Amino acid sequence: MSAEPHQQHPGESTKDVPAPAHRRFLSNLRHASWLFRDSLIRHGRPTSDRAASQTVFNNFFFHILPTRMHVRTLRFRATLGLGVITLVLLFVLVATGVALMVYYKPTTAQAYDSMKDIQYVVPTGRYMRNIHRWAAHAMVACVIFHMARAFYTGAYKAPREFNWVVGMLLFVLTLALSFTGYLLPWDQLAFWAVTIGSEIAQSPRELTDAFGITA
Repeated sequence: MSAEPHQQHPGESTKDVPAPAHRRFLSNLRHASWLFRDSLIRHGRPTSDRAASQTVFNNFFFHILPTRMHVRTLRFRATLGLGVITLVLLFVLVATGVALMVYYKPTTAQAYDSMKDIQYVVPTGRYMRNIHRWAAHAMVACVIFHMARAFYTGAYKAPREFNWVVGMLLFVLTLALSFTGYLLPWDQLAFWAVTIGSEIAQSPRELTDAFGITA
């Protein structure tokens, strides 16, 4: 059964009639750029020393530890330190990745052999590779938990919309880097991972073929 359109009764104000969903969606899209701008630049041009100090203290780069915050947010269980842990894991990945890059050969014919050399021939190679591997797994987990914590505690609400969008972009980038790093050894796991990933990327083609769009 289709829902009947809302009929205005005598004496009923037009302000009480909700706008259609598609109009609200288009309105949100039009105002999205302004929301991001206001969340990034949270003050106008300073006109006094007080306004200038507020501009400095409330900018985007102080979103981790603002100058004014509730005492409860300073407790460890409020954030679990997931953002800082993720940043530390990123530094570990960069350091170990640069060390492994010296011995790795990025070709399909030599990638697996160079990985075995790192594992068994290069001094401390297995140690460095294991650190890099487990740091990558831990970073993906910490990013997921960090995004979940921000969502369930409402940390994405105004004036932090831009923070949430940046976090989502970094989340997608983390997953992409994790997937590409999974392929570097070019073993059986990497081969079938890229095979399944490419088939998933081609799966929308089946839907478009069914509708006769690309057939």
